[in-house]
Amino acid sequence: GGALSNGAIFQMGGGTVTASGVNNTGTLTIGNFGSGGTLSLSVGNAYNQTAGRTTVNGGSLSAQQVNIAGGSLIFNVPLTASAGTGPITLSGNSIVEFAGLADSSEQVGFGGAGTIQLDDGFHFAGTIFHFTNPGEQIDIRNLSDANHDAHTSFNFATNQLTVFGDNGSVTLQLDAENYSGVSWSTQQDAIGGTLVTASFAPGS
Repeated sequence: GGALSNGAIFQMGGGTVTASGVNNTGTLTIGNFGSGGTLSLSVGNAYNQTAGRTTVNGGSLSAQQVNIAGGSLIFNVPLTASAGTGPITLSGNSIVEFAGLADSSEQVGFGGAGTIQLDDGFHFAGTIFHFTNPGEQIDIRNLSDANHDAHTSFNFATNQLTVFGDNGSVTLQLDAENYSGVSWSTQQDAIGGTLVTASFAPGS
């Protein structure tokens, strides 16, 4: 068990980082590319980050809850989450980036003005929680908006938000809350992809 101190750098080539709870404010790197490294927290404990950067290069994540209140959490390989893994929750101006695929067991929550970046958005099959607050964003990097004409369509029966770009569409499964007062706007991101922003929330 234990907490990671700020400024700490861990490189686990194919190993497993196991802890009773982690508070990271520095730099944490799990695994080399293809090494199968694992970030594993015991049941009932959370991974907390308020600053810095966590990079998962080698495989899977196991934690009851992941709280990213600052800095970035980057998955450079297809993410396989264990059955007991809870939602990844963003707050503040934090970023969670999926550079590879995310399987259907993964759940990503929102808070504040965090950003989820989907480098391979066509294969994200998990549930996005609470995509309602103004400033919350999902950046779909591979969904072209070169003509600045990307748009969204929401299915109230299924709570599915579909984003249409120049080279296809991406459907995001939202959680079961009430989205009757929510709208989403689209704009081109810095690399020609599509940035989706929640622009209104009920009661605001």
